[in-house]
Amino acid sequence: MGKDGEKRWFIIESHSSHYLQPSGGPGALIKAVVFDGKNYDLWQKAIHTALEAKNKLGFIDRTLKRSEPNENEEFSEYHAWDMANSMICS
Repeated sequence: MGKDGEKRWFIIESHSSHYLQPSGGPGALIKAVVFDGKNYDLWQKAIHTALEAKNKLGFIDRTLKRSEPNENEEFSEYHAWDMANSMICS
């Protein structure tokens, strides 16, 4: 908690993997290659490149771990991870 007893907020910087671009809503497409059941290698490379460019690859390859909830923060890294992960999965 802060000095005055109020809960703190986790701040998401624009370079953070948790940062969501304004244009990155659930309807935004990140792939130019449509998976057709036969082109996995091409599709996987396109998805990997797109997620890496958006700084979101860590959610998929599990290098960015979900933190534990922080009771001292109203909005914590835990919540930010959930939001970003949900956007990627949508």
